[in-house]
Amino acid sequence: MLPRVVVQTEDFDLSDEIAKLRAADKRVGAVCSFVGTVRDVNEGDHVSEMELEHYPGMTEKSIEATIDAAFKRFDIYAVRVIHRTGKLQPLDQIVLVAVPSSALAGPGDPDYNKPTEGECRNYGYKAISKRSESSAPVGCGTK
Repeated sequence: MLPRVVVQTEDFDLSDEIAKLRAADKRVGAVCSFVGTVRDVNEGDHVSEMELEHYPGMTEKSIEATIDAAFKRFDIYAVRVIHRTGKLQPLDQIVLVAVPSSALAGPGDPDYNKPTEGECRNYGYKAISKRSESSAPVGCGTK
């Protein structure tokens, strides 16, 4: 069984991670995924590097709590969150959130208890702090 939450410095392979989720459960009809990447601009300021730090144990616990809430709210089979830490450059992948279910639903669908892409994305942003090499600070929730 795949761990639900992994915090690591190494990059991840989106196709490989989705394939593992699909192979683990033959009921899967869709996988909602989000991959966050480092941008080279934040609020008009050039970003050459971003450093992500976390508190081991606390970070995973916070993301796990969000996943537990998702299982109560949505008809999903699993959740896989991989969040990178350390120094990252523009275009580097930061986070993967992948959520398999029977299918993903939209407004008006009788099975509207499936997660949206935005909800999938939010599962990956918990207890991670950002610093960037630019003329302005960067952080989750910064506009």
